[in-house]
Amino acid sequence: MISANAASFAATEDGGGGFQLFVGPGCAGRVSPAGLLGSWLIALFDPSREAALQGEAVAHLANLREGRQESCPARLNAALTRWYVMPVRYRGAEGQGTPVTLTTLISEHYGGERREDADHVERFYFTRELGSTRWERWQNLAGSRNFSAAQLARMSSDFAASGRCSKAATPEGAAFIMIDCREWTLIVPPDDPKGDRPGFFLDAVRSRHIADELFAAPGSR
Repeated sequence: MISANAASFAATEDGGGGFQLFVGPGCAGRVSPAGLLGSWLIALFDPSREAALQGEAVAHLANLREGRQESCPARLNAALTRWYVMPVRYRGAEGQGTPVTLTTLISEHYGGERREDADHVERFYFTRELGSTRWERWQNLAGSRNFSAAQLARMSSDFAASGRCSKAATPEGAAFIMIDCREWTLIVPPDDPKGDRPGFFLDAVRSRHIADELFAAPGSR
């Protein structure tokens, strides 16, 4: 979601947690579109400035899973967020030619208020050409709540052996190791020669409970 000076994630869905909403400091009482703004922060920006996006801030948010998405929570969690722009070299899929370097907005979401003792880091890559282009999950080797050091070492080794993503610089702070990554640089033609209908993915989002109220189509009210 885009507000006057911020871009942020408002929802996600995965096999373990189902459809989830992210709410921020504007959430009060019943969950509303305003309560989703500025939650899982991607970047802050000043439209009047021409300088490249760069900075950091502590976001405050809560993750609402299915069954508790009607009301705002009593407390929010802190997440240090760092964003910057740099050229990144992306691998081409088989038959797609040589790797290409694209100007990339990188956003790092720390699982905690301080980078030195954050539980984990999720790093997101955005490019003008491909949109959301890459995602990484890094875990604190010395202080992760859900994994032992032995589990993390095994996960990191298994991931490295998969060859699924190229290497990346380690996030600043604790002793982080990468345990997962996705890179979306394989481009396939749409079923319709005219291209996919704009916003087709939003239909799936709006089909979820309460989401039709929060992500209403323009002009639907």
